[in-house]
Amino acid sequence: MLKELLKNKKKLALFVLAATAVLYVFVIQPRIEPIGLEEDIAARYSQLVKYRAMAARKESGGEVASDLVSERESYEKRFLAGPNASLGFAELQSVVGRHARDAGLELMAIKPLAQIEKGEFVEIPLQAELRGNMQAFTFFVRRIEAENLGLRVSKLSLSLVNIREPDNLNVKIAIHGIMKL
Repeated sequence: MLKELLKNKKKLALFVLAATAVLYVFVIQPRIEPIGLEEDIAARYSQLVKYRAMAARKESGGEVASDLVSERESYEKRFLAGPNASLGFAELQSVVGRHARDAGLELMAIKPLAQIEKGEFVEIPLQAELRGNMQAFTFFVRRIEAENLGLRVSKLSLSLVNIREPDNLNVKIAIHGIMKL
């Protein structure tokens, strides 16, 4: 039979093709599938682990949400008080004046700057001109930044009144406060 196959090239080609197909179906394919299954199981297991972690976060999400709400309420207590921006500016002006007196600075002028609306909040800036020595000014800035109203200093310029008196400074400072409408 093998001699006949060798004589007939078409039959030989069909025999080789059939033998290759049998070899592939019964030997090679069974070895390939378990590798694919193991990878699929590993991928599904890692996905399951991710879903369990997400579910755990969702369960603790209620605690996180209540913590965020209480943190927001405590932060909102730091805003300037008042039903409108004019009263917020008046409060900011009184805070700056009080800290300037406490620091021993002379308050030359206070003027409002343009308000910036950000949704339900208004940023109220003012510019103050102060005169005094560097130590008093440092004390003033520390008190402003430590104030429980969340004030921030955005601009600052120092100049000497007289070069012969280095302790006599003119200071222009922009201070911002936030108010909820």
